[in-house]
Amino acid sequence: MKNMRTTIGSFIVLVFCLSLVLSSVVWAAPKGELKIGIAQDLVGNWDPTQHTVVTMLQVEPTYFDFLVKVNIDGDLEPMLATSWENIDPLTWEFKIRESVKFHNGSLLTSADVKSAIEYASSAKNPSSAWLPGEIKGKIVDDYTIRLITDKPAASLLYSLSMIPITNKEWVNNPEKFAETPNGTGPFKFVKFERDTLHLEANMDYWQGPPNLEKVQFQYIIDPSARLYLVKTGQIQIAGRLLSEQIPIIESDPNVVLEKNPIVEQMWLWFKCKKSPFKDNPTLRRAFAYAIDRAGITKYIMYEQAKESNSLLVPGVFGYAPASNMPSYNVEKAKELLAQAGYPNGQGLPPLKLMVAVGAWPKCKEYGEYIVENLQDIGIPIELFTVEIGRLGAICFDEEPEDYDLQITGWNPTGLEPDLFLRALFYSKPGRLSNIDVPEIDQTLDKELNILDLAKREQVIQNETIPTIVDYMPGLPLFQTVELKAVRQEVKGFKLLPSTVYDLHGVYLAD
Repeated sequence: MKNMRTTIGSFIVLVFCLSLVLSSVVWAAPKGELKIGIAQDLVGNWDPTQHTVVTMLQVEPTYFDFLVKVNIDGDLEPMLATSWENIDPLTWEFKIRESVKFHNGSLLTSADVKSAIEYASSAKNPSSAWLPGEIKGKIVDDYTIRLITDKPAASLLYSLSMIPITNKEWVNNPEKFAETPNGTGPFKFVKFERDTLHLEANMDYWQGPPNLEKVQFQYIIDPSARLYLVKTGQIQIAGRLLSEQIPIIESDPNVVLEKNPIVEQMWLWFKCKKSPFKDNPTLRRAFAYAIDRAGITKYIMYEQAKESNSLLVPGVFGYAPASNMPSYNVEKAKELLAQAGYPNGQGLPPLKLMVAVGAWPKCKEYGEYIVENLQDIGIPIELFTVEIGRLGAICFDEEPEDYDLQITGWNPTGLEPDLFLRALFYSKPGRLSNIDVPEIDQTLDKELNILDLAKREQVIQNETIPTIVDYMPGLPLFQTVELKAVRQEVKGFKLLPSTVYDLHGVYLAD
């Protein structure tokens, strides 16, 4: 990630606009329909500011574009912005690509970028979790815009790779998103029915039409069903498969196994505004030492996971093993449990660990393993399972009635550390754990405001991550290794660490 290691204060990227070249190219007609089996349902609301759902984040790049994108090497590339420049510590200026059309036929201008970014950064919208605060846009001309933050924000550029550029008419009338997204991406929305999203080629796409005529994303809850459908050719790509299915995939000459560590990390979250975890980091650390994370990866997940040793995963800027990360130690867990006021678990109320079935592989199985670990040191706890469709309605509750801890994944589609650290641990939004600690906020503000990236990296590694680990609002369990089965006729498909579907260059061989 060479760009992430460049001092932002002097970072300038200049890329010449390709519109004149593209206008003279004759493109081949798109053909074929690609069908993809996904493991989590789509929310059916096409407003990208209203969720942090990973499947939506993965499919949105098929119909939305962004100012910038992160390539497979982790570097920034131009997209709707052809160049950008740091004007002063609070201001970035972007040149916007000309002659780009939204799917409704209107032309992209700086006014669309202004409305999209201001809307996404509004504190009332879930998408604000990806950004360093509310951002103001200042239009210089139709194809030049300045984005202004209230404090220096080292995270802004890479965070923008997660903010779709939407049409200003849709932003001004958000009810339009209930019917259709209106982006500038390579595919256009057709319909959503029976848990299947139908897309078609955007013939006016600024990079030229995609190779595929149609794309389907089908929600198929059972991994065995997903694998069967890809083996029989009824779909061409199946995601979220299981390690025990690897021999089946590798034995089929018509199917290729795609296997790659991704940025997703699975977490055990404590509800930090609910008793008994409220204001008791010692208790939370006792739980962390009681959990055999190595056993989860070795005996349950096999080739689908790598044990976590930090709050970030390798590849994300600022990653380094955390020296104070708890490891499995039953005696240490018992010692801390007594210090927290609950010797041998005495005095603890009955607790419930919530897991969602039907999205993350073997989540119920390792949830049961964690419950056994905790019961071994006297903690009164049982498993509470919900269907994945209910998860979004309850997982962000600050003081849920039905559970006290939960297992969920966190999978931003970018490599900026604040997509993980600030989104999860800052008091606002403080998602999932609902932690609210001034010392954590202070260290997150400190690293965010350092524009010298070498110095920022040192603060993240030596101050921010250790501080958060000490308070233990959540325990990272493992980094996900994604397993996908892809039929041989699918060409040009890449399983990206960000997990997004980049389908513009994908085609089906005859």
